[in-house]
Amino acid sequence: MSKLTLAVLALMCAMSCIFVLGGMLPNYLTDYLKLTPTQMGFVTSALGFGGFVGQFGVPGISDKLGRRPTAVLAFIGAAVAWLIFNGNRNSFGGFVVFDLAVTPRFHGRENEPAVARLTVDFNAALTRQARRYGVEVVDLYKPSQTEIPRQPELLAADGYHPSDLGYARWAELLWVGVERRIGHRSARAE
Repeated sequence: MSKLTLAVLALMCAMSCIFVLGGMLPNYLTDYLKLTPTQMGFVTSALGFGGFVGQFGVPGISDKLGRRPTAVLAFIGAAVAWLIFNGNRNSFGGFVVFDLAVTPRFHGRENEPAVARLTVDFNAALTRQARRYGVEVVDLYKPSQTEIPRQPELLAADGYHPSDLGYARWAELLWVGVERRIGHRSARAE
């Protein structure tokens, strides 16, 4: 299968998801979140406008800064926006990034100290914002410092991204946070 065919198939899947979510979004906003029709219109318009601007803005920034810095900036921007706009005190979903410096991609290399510092700084900022908005924080950083060096199979072949086993371990760690949040809600309801 050619890269073009694969890209077209991936885009068809993504667009199918967007169309389904786009059709259900107004009902979710008005029925579940209890927004007025005007507020719902602003939210859906903002999503479309943001997508339009992103299609031109992100590639333009990528041309100037490069792919990796742009991807990191986009991820940080998405995480911060999610924390800001998801100010619901009952929210769950914040987790700190695993220690990238222990991965084979960075460990023992000249950029290891910089990557370690940036990971710590990013996690600190994410944790501050999560706590500010009452979002549950799950720490993937501390466990990764010991688990990744002892269990290299937690990473994919690229030595950077989690493998299936790595994602399963993340799910275990995240579940602890889910249980903590469920317990918090149950105690508050009683």
